[in-house]
Amino acid sequence: MRVVKYIRSQEEKILEESCEVLRKDGIVIFPSDTVYGLLGNALSSKVVDKVIAFKERPPGKPISIFLSDLDEIKKWVKINEKKLLLLKIILPGPFTVILPTKNKVVKKLESEDDGLGIRVPDYPLITKLVRKCGFPLTATSANLHGERNVYNVTSFIKTLSQKKRRLIELVVDRGRLPRNKPSTVMELMDDNLQTLRKGNLTLEKEKQFLSKSESETRYFADRLISQKVELCKGRAIVFVISGELGAGKTVFVKGASEAVGLKSDEIISPSYVVFYEYGISLKDYKRMYHFDLFFVRNKEELVNLEIEKFVEKGNILFFEWGKKLRISSLRRMIKESCAWLVTIEVVSEDRRKITISSIK
Repeated sequence: MRVVKYIRSQEEKILEESCEVLRKDGIVIFPSDTVYGLLGNALSSKVVDKVIAFKERPPGKPISIFLSDLDEIKKWVKINEKKLLLLKIILPGPFTVILPTKNKVVKKLESEDDGLGIRVPDYPLITKLVRKCGFPLTATSANLHGERNVYNVTSFIKTLSQKKRRLIELVVDRGRLPRNKPSTVMELMDDNLQTLRKGNLTLEKEKQFLSKSESETRYFADRLISQKVELCKGRAIVFVISGELGAGKTVFVKGASEAVGLKSDEIISPSYVVFYEYGISLKDYKRMYHFDLFFVRNKEELVNLEIEKFVEKGNILFFEWGKKLRISSLRRMIKESCAWLVTIEVVSEDRRKITISSIK
């Protein structure tokens, strides 16, 4: 077992060395966005057997895989556009999503009902590694089954027997990791989202509404905002709204605006200016911001908006084209605010299915 200290200037060399081990059916202990992970080639039965043996994992317990980006997902699991829309909002991020497998990885990684856990972490070191290797990697934590998560790999190695150490070819030591919880595990085998394990960020479906007209959409948004204003009592309220072009995202914001004392015809889509600010006169809320991220082209432009400064007490924010606003990038702000994901699905020319999920 070789231990390599992570040094930024040596990153490319470390990635290449890690890939060389992984290509030869070796196992690498590697840092991630949550805990230290046990990485191996997810297409190699020999490697998967070694991973299971190392962790002393019970037979039949599935193991997730790391992918480099969202474009890779369709290759390994069955997914429709509705599910992909949700994934574009929460990934990259600290989520494991279980989807119907295409049976292209080692069978022991899959669940008994043909599900496969997918992880696209918001952690460039992992995504670069997967991209460089060219195959998915096992995404399981390095701890033994039932033991504590590994945040300090040096201490962890000292607890391992010689037999366990012989199963590991390489350890990449990035020091003590932040004590983040493991990823939130969500099952999306059908259209019903279920949270199986809660991590630092969770997404919980609260309610679903079938709107038969624009006026019903506005009424639903009006009632919803009134409830949330009462619930949040001055904390920033954030709505991340997602749906295809023409789904009714702006209609939803128009309805919500009526709940805070504005007239719906005052609300104009800010597509070309990115956002509009409105003064409101509620007991605990003084400003409403309406963002439209349709023309935001890349991460740099998003960073330049400095959205963080708007998420503060007394403000209500709506983000259309929310898939461009990664939930993981809002982690700190979400902890200090009330946040919901609004997904609007076109059912027919007039009907819309609106799903509200809380982000915690």
